[in-house]
Amino acid sequence: MLLLLAIILYVVSTIISDLFGAPYVPTSSKLVDSILKNANLKPGQCFVELGCGDGRLVRNAVAKYYVSGLGIDINPYLIFYAKIMAHFQQLKNIKFKISDLRRTDLSQADVIFLYLLPSILPVVQKKLMTQPHKKILVISHFFQLSGWEKYLLKTITISSHPIHYYQLF
Repeated sequence: MLLLLAIILYVVSTIISDLFGAPYVPTSSKLVDSILKNANLKPGQCFVELGCGDGRLVRNAVAKYYVSGLGIDINPYLIFYAKIMAHFQQLKNIKFKISDLRRTDLSQADVIFLYLLPSILPVVQKKLMTQPHKKILVISHFFQLSGWEKYLLKTITISSHPIHYYQLF
Protein backbone atom coordinates (compact mmCIF):
# COMPACT_ATOMS: atom_id res chain seq x y z
CA MET A 1 0.00 0.00 0.00
CA LEU A 2 2.83 2.40 0.87
CA LEU A 3 4.52 1.68 -2.46
CA LEU A 4 1.30 2.42 -4.34
CA LEU A 5 0.93 5.73 -2.48
CA ALA A 6 4.54 6.66 -3.33
CA ILE A 7 3.96 5.88 -7.01
CA ILE A 8 0.77 7.95 -7.08
CA LEU A 9 2.52 10.89 -5.40
CA TYR A 10 5.41 10.64 -7.86
CA VAL A 11 3.06 10.67 -10.85
CA VAL A 12 1.11 13.63 -9.47
CA SER A 13 4.29 15.62 -8.77
CA THR A 14 5.58 14.87 -12.27
CA ILE A 15 2.34 16.13 -13.80
CA ILE A 16 2.56 19.30 -11.70
CA SER A 17 6.17 19.83 -12.87
CA ASP A 18 5.13 19.44 -16.49
CA LEU A 19 2.20 21.84 -16.14
CA PHE A 20 3.92 24.63 -14.20
CA GLY A 21 7.49 24.53 -15.49
CA ALA A 22 9.10 21.94 -17.67
CA PRO A 23 9.41 18.19 -17.83
CA TYR A 24 12.46 16.65 -16.20
CA VAL A 25 15.14 16.28 -18.87
CA PRO A 26 18.59 15.66 -17.36
CA THR A 27 21.55 17.48 -18.87
CA SER A 28 24.47 15.26 -19.89
CA SER A 29 27.76 15.47 -17.99
CA LYS A 30 29.55 16.72 -21.11
CA LEU A 31 27.06 19.60 -21.44
CA VAL A 32 27.21 20.41 -17.72
CA ASP A 33 31.00 20.76 -17.84
CA SER A 34 30.92 22.96 -20.97
CA ILE A 35 28.08 25.16 -19.70
CA LEU A 36 29.87 25.83 -16.42
CA LYS A 37 33.29 26.36 -18.03
CA ASN A 38 31.82 28.98 -20.38
CA ALA A 39 30.10 30.76 -17.48
CA ASN A 40 33.47 31.86 -16.00
CA LEU A 41 32.22 31.33 -12.46
CA LYS A 42 34.09 32.96 -9.59
CA PRO A 43 34.37 31.62 -6.03
CA GLY A 44 31.75 33.18 -3.76
CA GLN A 45 29.19 33.87 -6.46
CA CYS A 46 25.62 32.69 -5.95
CA PHE A 47 24.57 30.18 -8.63
CA VAL A 48 20.83 29.47 -8.95
CA GLU A 49 19.37 26.68 -11.05
CA LEU A 50 15.66 27.19 -11.75
CA GLY A 51 13.86 23.95 -12.52
CA CYS A 52 16.89 22.12 -11.16
CA GLY A 53 15.51 18.58 -11.34
CA ASP A 54 18.20 16.44 -9.71
CA GLY A 55 20.40 19.52 -9.27
CA ARG A 56 23.31 18.24 -11.32
CA LEU A 57 24.28 21.67 -12.67
CA VAL A 58 24.17 23.50 -9.36
CA ARG A 59 25.92 20.59 -7.59
CA ASN A 60 28.74 20.66 -10.15
CA ALA A 61 29.03 24.44 -9.91
CA VAL A 62 29.38 24.26 -6.11
CA ALA A 63 31.81 21.32 -6.22
CA LYS A 64 34.12 22.59 -8.97
CA TYR A 65 33.88 26.38 -8.84
CA TYR A 66 33.34 27.05 -5.11
CA VAL A 67 30.19 29.09 -5.56
CA SER A 68 27.20 28.96 -3.27
CA GLY A 69 24.28 27.18 -4.85
CA LEU A 70 20.51 27.15 -4.80
CA GLY A 71 18.39 24.65 -6.71
CA ILE A 72 14.68 25.33 -7.17
CA ASP A 73 12.15 22.81 -8.42
CA ILE A 74 8.45 22.21 -7.94
CA ASN A 75 8.90 18.42 -7.86
CA PRO A 76 9.50 17.21 -4.27
CA TYR A 77 10.90 13.86 -5.40
CA LEU A 78 13.59 15.47 -7.51
CA ILE A 79 14.49 17.89 -4.71
CA PHE A 80 14.75 14.97 -2.28
CA TYR A 81 17.09 13.17 -4.69
CA ALA A 82 19.16 16.33 -5.23
CA LYS A 83 19.57 16.75 -1.46
CA ILE A 84 20.71 13.16 -1.09
CA MET A 85 23.24 13.54 -3.89
CA ALA A 86 24.58 16.80 -2.41
CA HIS A 87 24.91 15.06 0.97
CA PHE A 88 26.90 12.17 -0.54
CA GLN A 89 29.09 14.67 -2.40
CA GLN A 90 29.63 16.45 0.94
CA LEU A 91 28.56 19.79 -0.50
CA LYS A 92 27.99 22.28 2.29
CA ASN A 93 27.36 25.51 0.41
CA ILE A 94 24.19 24.41 -1.37
CA LYS A 95 20.46 24.50 -0.71
CA PHE A 96 17.48 23.02 -2.49
CA LYS A 97 13.93 24.31 -2.24
CA ILE A 98 10.61 22.97 -3.38
CA SER A 99 9.09 26.09 -4.87
CA ASP A 100 7.37 27.56 -7.87
CA LEU A 101 9.95 29.77 -9.57
CA ARG A 102 7.35 32.54 -9.74
CA ARG A 103 7.61 32.85 -5.96
CA THR A 104 11.38 32.55 -5.67
CA ASP A 105 13.52 35.49 -4.60
CA LEU A 106 16.35 35.82 -7.11
CA SER A 107 17.82 39.06 -5.76
CA GLN A 108 20.97 37.37 -4.39
CA ALA A 109 21.75 35.45 -7.60
CA ASP A 110 24.88 36.25 -9.58
CA VAL A 111 24.32 33.47 -12.11
CA ILE A 112 20.99 31.87 -13.06
CA PHE A 113 20.69 28.74 -15.16
CA LEU A 114 17.44 27.94 -17.00
CA TYR A 115 16.42 24.84 -18.90
CA LEU A 116 12.74 25.67 -19.14
CA LEU A 117 10.09 25.68 -21.81
CA PRO A 118 9.54 28.89 -23.84
CA SER A 119 6.12 29.36 -22.23
CA ILE A 120 7.65 29.94 -18.76
CA LEU A 121 10.71 31.97 -19.84
CA PRO A 122 8.82 35.32 -20.08
CA VAL A 123 7.79 34.90 -16.43
CA VAL A 124 11.44 34.58 -15.41
CA GLN A 125 12.47 37.47 -17.65
CA LYS A 126 9.84 39.79 -16.16
CA LYS A 127 10.84 38.75 -12.65
CA LEU A 128 14.49 39.53 -13.31
CA MET A 129 13.74 42.89 -14.91
CA THR A 130 11.62 44.04 -11.95
CA GLN A 131 14.14 43.15 -9.23
CA PRO A 132 16.79 45.55 -7.96
CA HIS A 133 19.38 46.12 -10.68
CA LYS A 134 22.37 43.91 -10.16
CA LYS A 135 24.80 42.37 -12.60
CA ILE A 136 23.45 38.88 -13.35
CA LEU A 137 24.57 36.25 -15.83
CA VAL A 138 21.57 34.32 -17.17
CA ILE A 139 22.26 31.06 -18.98
CA SER A 140 19.46 29.55 -21.02
CA HIS A 141 19.86 26.01 -22.27
CA PHE A 142 18.37 25.54 -25.72
CA PHE A 143 15.81 28.36 -25.83
CA GLN A 144 16.61 32.02 -26.54
CA LEU A 145 15.15 34.73 -24.34
CA SER A 146 12.90 36.78 -26.58
CA GLY A 147 13.56 40.52 -26.50
CA TRP A 148 16.91 40.14 -24.74
CA GLU A 149 19.09 40.32 -27.83
CA LYS A 150 20.90 43.39 -26.46
CA TYR A 151 21.94 41.38 -23.38
CA LEU A 152 23.24 38.37 -25.33
CA LEU A 153 26.95 37.82 -24.66
CA LYS A 154 27.42 34.63 -26.62
CA THR A 155 25.80 31.47 -27.84
CA ILE A 156 27.71 28.22 -27.90
CA THR A 157 26.50 24.98 -29.42
CA ILE A 158 27.49 21.66 -27.91
CA SER A 159 26.23 18.45 -29.52
CA SER A 160 23.44 20.42 -31.24
CA HIS A 161 22.41 22.06 -27.94
CA PRO A 162 22.57 25.87 -28.09
CA ILE A 163 23.47 27.54 -24.80
CA HIS A 164 22.74 31.27 -24.58
CA TYR A 165 24.59 33.53 -22.13
CA TYR A 166 22.99 36.89 -21.24
CA GLN A 167 24.50 39.63 -19.09
CA LEU A 168 22.01 41.87 -17.33
CA PHE A 169 23.04 45.34 -16.17
